[in-house]
Amino acid sequence: MSSLHALHSQLSAPDSIFPSPRRQGKAISCSSYATIIFRWVTELGYDPYLYGTHSMRRTKVTLI
Repeated sequence: MSSLHALHSQLSAPDSIFPSPRRQGKAISCSSYATIIFRWVTELGYDPYLYGTHSMRRTKVTLI
């Protein structure tokens, strides 16, 4: 937990929650985010074609 606190103390407003592994200082792309969601949903045993980046907003997540 202390390492998480140390990381948090170094963040500023323009920093991304999900930084790009390829583009320093930028957020991940929409397609990268979609791939992450696809994999998470698949690993949980759900149909990945029923869930996407838009449906992963708070309302959909609370239904899972």
